Parts: sequence; structure tokens; C-alpha cells
Amino acid sequence: MQNQLKKWMADETPVEMIYLDRTGTFTRRKIVIYTVAANSIRAYCFTRKSIRTFQIDCILSAAPAKRKNPYLISS
Repeated sequence: MQNQLKKWMADETPVEMIYLDRTGTFTRRKIVIYTVAANSIRAYCFTRKSIRTFQIDCILSAAPAKRKNPYLISS
């Protein structure tokens, strides 16, 4: 997963992930990755509206975020 996270970081791709937080709660997050380390990532979290650190082992699934309107072209 680390290689895929690095690719999304390099491409500045927004990512949706299912994350298991430290309290054991599953959360869905939309993030933009800033750094990828051996065991964690730093990313802007749109849910919390802040930069957060996520443990890679706690990311249960991750994929590029889908745009709300695929026909909307931004300039």
C-alpha cells in the first residue's frame, strides 16, 4: 500500500479511505497526502479540516476519491 500512497501523494490525488482510529471506530475520510513515512502518512483531512497523521496499518481500504460531478471540468 505504501507505494500506492506515494503515487497518490506525487499526483496530488484526493483519496477516500476507511480508517480504524485508536478508539476502534471505523471512519471514512477524504484526504490529500503530504508525506509518506515508514509507518504513517501526514495528510490534510477534509473531515476534520486539519492536517492529521494516520497509521498505515490502520488504513483498511483506500482509493482515489470520486468527483461529485464527473462531467464538471475545472480550469
